[in-house]
Amino acid sequence: MKPLFFAAFFGIIIGLSGCATSYKAQGMKGGFSDTPLAKNTYAVNFQGNGYTSASKTRDFALLRAAEIMQNNNYPYFIVLQGDTSTIAKNVEWSQTQQNTLINSYGGVTRINTSTSAPVTSVVSKHDTQVVVKGFNLPNVPQNALSTQQIISSIKAKYKIDD
Repeated sequence: MKPLFFAAFFGIIIGLSGCATSYKAQGMKGGFSDTPLAKNTYAVNFQGNGYTSASKTRDFALLRAAEIMQNNNYPYFIVLQGDTSTIAKNVEWSQTQQNTLINSYGGVTRINTSTSAPVTSVVSKHDTQVVVKGFNLPNVPQNALSTQQIISSIKAKYKIDD
């Protein structure tokens, strides 16, 4: 019985580790969205879920901004403004376990059900918004970021394949 419990426990842990918002367009679990504001200026948003850190939402918003700039032939860009907001919620949950014993005749001999006491957890969702402006040579501000460098470093950090 204990090996089965530990296998189920580790399966849940491994499953939850994959629940953070991935780098993709906005969907039910979060993601990025963007809006053109002018010829070379865009608003970019990355919304995470309860498993996505604030730093990851900032990185993914910056990655999306760099991709937009690259797609519009701007090798450099600056961040005009940026903000990460956090919404925290209390979530209550409990765990129910049911054990059923089946006798050799195929009938149910015993059913045991147990429910743990409710546990309250705080779940935080982070949302990052940035406004970026693209530039071409020779009119590149001194504080401009390299589009290609941002894309390469963030994709390497999170092991994102093209």
